[in-house]
Amino acid sequence: MHYLLPVNKVELSLAEVVEEFVLGLACLGRLEDMRRIDELDLSVSQARILFLLETANEPLPIHVLAEQARLSMAAAGRNIEHLVQVGIVSREESATDRRVKLISATSHGREIIAMHLNARHEAVERFVERLPESERAALHAALRGVLQCGALSEDPHLPAETPIGARP
Repeated sequence: MHYLLPVNKVELSLAEVVEEFVLGLACLGRLEDMRRIDELDLSVSQARILFLLETANEPLPIHVLAEQARLSMAAAGRNIEHLVQVGIVSREESATDRRVKLISATSHGREIIAMHLNARHEAVERFVERLPESERAALHAALRGVLQCGALSEDPHLPAETPIGARP
């Protein structure tokens, strides 16, 4: 997939250019991602559950995973059962409520996530290396400014000028 700005789209707004850029960046390594998921015999829902567990940084109840993955409880349960069977996640009773089953990524599941993140990082590195030096320097300066101003924060109470490193 090539993301060259068509001649007839030279007058795109900044938002449209950012959208084109983000979509193009998101597609880097997409085929490799799909190949890896296929090799692991994971469905898209199972992969999504694994990534939700990794970003949560704590075991999650099945009903929370179902809600976040936008699955019914039955579908979430079936997907989690497959992930337990292949050793990617574990299921344990909650210490405070035995009716609640907590799901967490196993070391094998965390290895899968790490491989995915590393592959994404390598795809972005390849993209950066393909940029002409002048574009690389301009993009670096622009993105540092965006990150430092806090515009990516989803916290409405955080001032836009709060640097990323100063966020809670």
